[in-house]
Amino acid sequence: MSKRVIWDEVISPERLQNRLSIFNDWFQKHTGNSKVEARLTRDAEWTRIGVFAKEALNMDDVYLNLDRSKLIKADLIYDTKIAPLIKNLEETYGYDDYTNMVFYLLHEMSNKDSQWKPYLDLLPHQFTSVVFNYWNRKTWIEEELANTPTLSKAYITIEKIVDYKLLLQKKASNYFHALVKNNTDVFDTNFFNEENLEWACMILDTRVIYIDYEAFLVPMLDFENFDTQQEVFKAKFDESYQKSEIKARSSVKADEQIFRNIGFNNENYLLYHGIVLKDNPQDCYSLSLSFSERKDDNLKTNRAQFFARYFLFDKTGSDQM
Repeated sequence: MSKRVIWDEVISPERLQNRLSIFNDWFQKHTGNSKVEARLTRDAEWTRIGVFAKEALNMDDVYLNLDRSKLIKADLIYDTKIAPLIKNLEETYGYDDYTNMVFYLLHEMSNKDSQWKPYLDLLPHQFTSVVFNYWNRKTWIEEELANTPTLSKAYITIEKIVDYKLLLQKKASNYFHALVKNNTDVFDTNFFNEENLEWACMILDTRVIYIDYEAFLVPMLDFENFDTQQEVFKAKFDESYQKSEIKARSSVKADEQIFRNIGFNNENYLLYHGIVLKDNPQDCYSLSLSFSERKDDNLKTNRAQFFARYFLFDKTGSDQM
């Protein structure tokens, strides 16, 4: 078997449309939800998947009923052949839902009989994020940054993109050399390679939805595109911790797209999703503050106490916030 790299694979528009039809049929049968469906939506540069109402929805109408047993979550890794390795890892380093989900996602992507296949087939192979393929594609244009504050533009292009790209590569490399490379009886290295591990990290960073502080990949809901014209999205389970109702955050006509406000500033929208939103009330400046040249003065303790009130903490040992 030759090496397979997910983001090198190209899906034709016709094949994508066929996968959408399969997913919508699967989703309705899998969950019983029938008020929405996934469709292609196009803007000037990208073809995206969006979620559309099949019937008119009033504000607070329930349009998705989520069942915890039908969501992708970290604990599913224990039902795979990777489980013994993960459990040994946890004995030393403790539980890590992110690592579990990275390996479960790739395990299922490599499984042609996965129960999640109709959903997994629609996950993006390539990303709109400015981080994707960064070393080869440093050609983002000023128009993409038009709605991002000036200081954020400088900060994201100089600091965050490179730092985040390096972080993704480091995670993927660590996973490969610490787990995959030493356990070739469990992992097929043609698929569990560093490129695909990085892909899985980007999928989680851009698509995970938290419900009651637990991370999930949520078929259909995570295909919603973003706006800022409604309350920031939050979801909770009921008292049984098994069911969650997703309600319309505004009135939606039949065949209109449903949007979600995830509360990001434009810097993070650009970093993770490759977009910026006009009139974003969550937009803000990103500042990196440093008192490193005065780290031994008598005000160091006072500064730490003051910034801690605003959840700003010393990250280098030298009063750099």
